[in-house]
Amino acid sequence: MAGDERCEVQTRVVFADASEFNSPVDYCGVTNLVVTDKNMFTR
Repeated sequence: MAGDERCEVQTRVVFADASEFNSPVDYCGVTNLVVTDKNMFTR
C-alpha cells in the first residue's frame, strides 16, 4: 500500500558521527530496517 499515510512514521536516528536522519519513512512493504553506526537502509 505504497503512499498510504498509515504507513508513514516519523523516524529519527542519530548516527555515531552525530549526523541525523529525521523524516517520515514509508514502512509499507519494508521487511527489514537496518541501522548501522553510519547509515540506515531498508530491504
